[in-house]
Amino acid sequence: LIRMVAPENLLDDPLRVLRGYRQAAQLGFAIESQTRLALQHAAAGLSQVAAERVRTELCYLLAIANGAEWFEAAARDRILVDWLPLDHLNLERLSRMETAISAIAQQWPQLEDFFAVELSSDRSVRVTAKLAALANSATALDPLGFSRIEQRWIVGLLRHLPQFLQYLQPGSSPSLSPQAQYQLFDRTQEFFPALAALAVASGASLEVVLPWLDRWIDPHDPIAHPVILVSGDVLKTVLGIPASPIIGELLTAIRLAQVDGIVQDRETAIAYAHKLYQS
Repeated sequence: LIRMVAPENLLDDPLRVLRGYRQAAQLGFAIESQTRLALQHAAAGLSQVAAERVRTELCYLLAIANGAEWFEAAARDRILVDWLPLDHLNLERLSRMETAISAIAQQWPQLEDFFAVELSSDRSVRVTAKLAALANSATALDPLGFSRIEQRWIVGLLRHLPQFLQYLQPGSSPSLSPQAQYQLFDRTQEFFPALAALAVASGASLEVVLPWLDRWIDPHDPIAHPVILVSGDVLKTVLGIPASPIIGELLTAIRLAQVDGIVQDRETAIAYAHKLYQS
């Protein structure tokens, strides 16, 4: 049982309010009822605490396997109202995220290493994925000032989630073109397993996500990881094209044609690019 020494201690350092919930998750303890009321009373002082300290404590909480349960308790106790208003949060999705990650890692144990990678300071991919699950929008977490790479992941996950969920609808995958699949992989390559977990936490079944993860995990998959047939430098030399956005457009067109089986090797890729450039 977690019990305060005195209410004054909480008022002296309001970050202790968050530590109460974090320690309850960490130790499997309960918070004594009068102490919980005192935590709610002292929570107003959190608005004066530096964002870095609040961010660190919240991420410690989310790093714990059952941290989402106590995060939700803190949010519903209005502990976080000055930093993360309740209407900006998706607590239901957050509550399912650890189970989704664990289910995916159970299917592919090598993905435990993916979710354990540190993105910033001591904050892992696992924690960043949970932050994306928590937020209703990419801007919901702005007050906490996450690093650029964390922001990029959170924005990317939330931006591509609706499209991925649409692709996972019954009947969608068999009719989905290889180009559409490639384009999603190309845009989410860096964080795709986290996107898959987020989709499961959002209600998609693990069974419909599995084939997508199979592709991402296979380094030789022609859709998730098409072989690079030509480089921009080769196109500039062979076609006599100066450095310009046209090079990027041609490379993208080659990759899409490659996914569709229109080009298979360096020679056909160059011929295809030449035809496009001349047209």
